[in-house]
Amino acid sequence: MNERRAIILEAVLKEFIRSGRPVSSGQLFEEYDFDIKPAAIRLELSELADEGYLSKLYHSAGRVPTDRGYEFFVERILSHELDFIREPRLLSKLAEEFFSGDRLEFLDQIAESLHVLSIGYDLEGENVYKKGLDELLRYEDWEAIEDVVRVVRDIENIDEHLEAVLHDIYNEGSDKPRVFVGSNPILKNDSLSVILDSFDDFLILLVGPKRMNYRTNLGFLSKIKQHINTINHERRNTN
Repeated sequence: MNERRAIILEAVLKEFIRSGRPVSSGQLFEEYDFDIKPAAIRLELSELADEGYLSKLYHSAGRVPTDRGYEFFVERILSHELDFIREPRLLSKLAEEFFSGDRLEFLDQIAESLHVLSIGYDLEGENVYKKGLDELLRYEDWEAIEDVVRVVRDIENIDEHLEAVLHDIYNEGSDKPRVFVGSNPILKNDSLSVILDSFDDFLILLVGPKRMNYRTNLGFLSKIKQHINTINHERRNTN
């Protein structure tokens, strides 16, 4: 994909994640300086739809991202250095909770800050911790009450298959966080996205709708991880 088309696709994702509404060529022309005319933007959107990155709703002139579009967006984010500015006091508090072993409070702070469901899995003790289901259910993306019930049941039963799946993923040995859009090996529900990262022997999953704020969530996890690794390094040097 050429860079101009990639930038336009990234703009569509940003706008859709922000508003949840289909994105039109006119909107992009007004809000972004691509240095091309609206007709050229429409052509690019049409090409992106043909390539499977966008889809068009029958009742709207705008476009919405497909799972492939989200995956491309996430790859763009991960290809750059993740940065997230947050109050140092919050980072210190999270690190304190992590090292004290207060996993539920640690996850609760993350869920509250990012408005996602946060799940933790202790590889040594094989314990599962969950916080923030209320944050997940606050999103306006649910089309019917049946969708909410399905998600709640999925989360309630996650302990049954989490152990085997996470051990397999962890053993693949990637330093970068893993992002699953829609279909994933962790949840049965394909309307959600999952971000998975490891903090030593503690795995963290962030669960949210497909239009979660990937840049913020990935940057937040990266910042916490850097802070915890720095403290670990300092502790080793003083012992």
